[in-house]
Amino acid sequence: MDNIPPKIEALFKGTKPVCFGRFIIDVPEKAKVVWGTATVPYDLEVYPDQGYIIKAEIKAKIDKITEDKHSSEPSMLIEVVDSVNKDSKIVVGYESTTSKTFTQLYSYIRLDKTAFVQSIPSAATGKDKTAYKSRVEKLLYVARHLRLRAETEIPEEHGICIEEGFISRPLDYYHEVIRVGFRFPEYPDVTFSIETYSTDEPSRDDTLAAAWELGQEEASTAGHSRLFSRIKKLRWGDRVIGQWEGAEGLMRLPSGGLEPETHEFQFKTPGVGKDLLRPAVTLKLYTGVVENTRASVQPSFTDDEAIAMWDKLTSTIRVRPVKENPSDGKGKPESSPPAPKPEAQAPQASPLRLATGEPCTRAGLWRCVEDGGVLTYHEGRPMPTAALYKPATGLLNRIKGVKSVFSHMGPGHWEWVGELPETDAKKG
Repeated sequence: MDNIPPKIEALFKGTKPVCFGRFIIDVPEKAKVVWGTATVPYDLEVYPDQGYIIKAEIKAKIDKITEDKHSSEPSMLIEVVDSVNKDSKIVVGYESTTSKTFTQLYSYIRLDKTAFVQSIPSAATGKDKTAYKSRVEKLLYVARHLRLRAETEIPEEHGICIEEGFISRPLDYYHEVIRVGFRFPEYPDVTFSIETYSTDEPSRDDTLAAAWELGQEEASTAGHSRLFSRIKKLRWGDRVIGQWEGAEGLMRLPSGGLEPETHEFQFKTPGVGKDLLRPAVTLKLYTGVVENTRASVQPSFTDDEAIAMWDKLTSTIRVRPVKENPSDGKGKPESSPPAPKPEAQAPQASPLRLATGEPCTRAGLWRCVEDGGVLTYHEGRPMPTAALYKPATGLLNRIKGVKSVFSHMGPGHWEWVGELPETDAKKG
């Protein structure tokens, strides 16, 4: 990069590597790492310095499961399984007082001062009451291969970096979702985030072009086409980051009157099917953020400074090298792992009802039981969590006519409601 703005050059005078998933990024030394929920293959929450609460949490979960009497079973509680140490357990119970075909599983892990909780809030078992045991084994696998990791440690073996920890796991294809963000004390209004998730089959829905078309359509529907047309594209086009082939859009959003002009930069790639080193990826950089509300203050960066910040961060993203199976120049393993053997699936009471974290069994339209939202989903992708919302603020939401925005995620259930529209099915 030529002619780096002094502000950005000073910010990157000292850097540190941060491991996320199977990748590395170099960020300014003072950058704060903010982790989201990892999915490996079920949601895994991390609680630093709260290992001492594990016993109480296990008791509270057992009490909650057993507080009501099951309508036909001896108890709502099915089993409490010993895990990796005396403080770690897996709690299994029925999903509801009447259900015999859906269970809930919670894996509580204590490693020194850190608590890890992996959950499957709703898992279909069908008529086989012991079918839940296969999921217990998956939870135990994670618990047995999980160890603590310092933020600056870069492991040299195959596996997944998460908050406070590392899960040793070879490149056998399985669902992995990693979410991580960065805040910069010197410029608190600037945020940078990364989300990666493995995919069975790439979807056009995960491209920048699709995101732009959707925004344009929603702006038109809400009567904000003129405001949308004032978005300035500072840079737009195909981009390769490491071995990720996608597209980037670097935009300056216009002021609607009260809010300042701010930056929104994105890179998206739909990924490569069943390739853990080329997952679907979304990178985002925002300016003008206060806490988690965008377009709140005047940005710290000019256009040139924001672009330089973006380029400095994205240019350092790479596959984490490992000793057992070193990567070639593109970061791809020298030999691809064999395709995984299909797992035996227990019969489901309803093959078209799935829970958060479970692989999608049929491409089509899926409705969230909790919030009523309908999503287009493709086979093999892990079902998402349910979204909870709060009143919308900010320019982009007004452009799209959105009245409420995402607040946080929680466990959810999804029901298949129809086939993909013909145009979407052709796009794959």
